[in-house]
Amino acid sequence: MGDFGTDIQLTYSVQISVPGAYESCWWQVSNSGSPAQVAAAMNELAARLARDLHYPIRRDRRLRSLFRCELRTPDGVMIECPQGPAPIHHLPAVLRGLALSVGSMPFRACTL
Repeated sequence: MGDFGTDIQLTYSVQISVPGAYESCWWQVSNSGSPAQVAAAMNELAARLARDLHYPIRRDRRLRSLFRCELRTPDGVMIECPQGPAPIHHLPAVLRGLALSVGSMPFRACTL
């Protein structure tokens, strides 16, 4: 998947509340993988979220969800952490943007 020369494993976590109900979880995923795998996972979540937004109850563009995404290096350093209330129809674009930034980060494994 384009991760030539890297064995870096990033860890990510994404939490999205039910639109209009910050205390209720709608989406919650976490995993680890290479930068390309994490980027693919973010794109997949963006596609699923965009599909779910077409249901009538979620078409109200005024609805907001509480969003939190953490992306960490193998040693626990946080490299991305967008969070806060956001209009639900913006979240697929936010996830696609994260996928682009993760996919273009110049991670390389160090050999000792």
